[in-house]
Amino acid sequence: LKQHVQSIKGDYTAAKEALLNAKVAKTEQIEKKGKIVERLQELDVKEKSVENTQLLAQLKSLVALNEMLKRQEGGFKERCIAHRKELEEKLKQLKSGENDDQTRRMLEIERLYDSDLSKYNKLRGLLAKKNLQIARVTRSIDSIPTRAELLQYQRRFVELYELVSSKLVETRKYFELYNMLEEKHRYMVNEVELLNSISKSVPKLMGSATGQADLGKNFSSIIQGMRTSEDQVVKRCELEKGKCGVLSDKHKKMLMKQRKYFQAVKEFQEECHKNERLQAAVDAHEDETDNEGEGVPEDDAE
Repeated sequence: LKQHVQSIKGDYTAAKEALLNAKVAKTEQIEKKGKIVERLQELDVKEKSVENTQLLAQLKSLVALNEMLKRQEGGFKERCIAHRKELEEKLKQLKSGENDDQTRRMLEIERLYDSDLSKYNKLRGLLAKKNLQIARVTRSIDSIPTRAELLQYQRRFVELYELVSSKLVETRKYFELYNMLEEKHRYMVNEVELLNSISKSVPKLMGSATGQADLGKNFSSIIQGMRTSEDQVVKRCELEKGKCGVLSDKHKKMLMKQRKYFQAVKEFQEECHKNERLQAAVDAHEDETDNEGEGVPEDDAE
């Protein structure tokens, strides 16, 4: 108890010293204030006589400094007085002999406060961890696209697929046109070479019977080759027609699947909107039920 009294007296002495220092500071501030007032008077005279914006700005800064010193002085004085009253009250309580039970009670309160503060800090740590987990889950949820975003992605992918498909079809047409023209050019070159060879060999072979027979054989072989080429072209044309028929059937089936797909997507979207409306209605009904449930105990209590 004596140690406690000594500590209170020490605090009281420190408060007195602080008060004395505050008085000294107050005296200094009063002196500064007097100087500032004199300076302000001089500036008033100068302001009335000469229009000087720099002096006017300096005057305003000094006035603001004076007001700030006044506020600091008043606040410091109030804090010192309150601290002094608190120390005097504690000293009176110790001198009056009311310290035993009150000291034990204060120690018990401090112990309870420390334990509650430790629990509070633990709970704050757990709350911070839980907030971090919630933030991570929220970021994960935000990273998942919504139904509208998925539909937008789907539309963009369909548009991209259609664009790529159209470019592919166009490229294939160009390749087929090139192959056809290349083959036509090859046939025309062969035809020109054949006509050139005929024009060169016919005059020579027509001079004799043997030459005429050889010329007939050559024409027969040429005709046979042309028929063979024609048969090959016809077979290839029939094969391409068969492929075209198969692809046409496949295209029809794909169109049918596409229509079914679009119909299914439309029905799915309608069901989703219907589900959202029903869920909103269920939530509203649950809120009304909760409000009615909260109002029942009040009626019973009445």
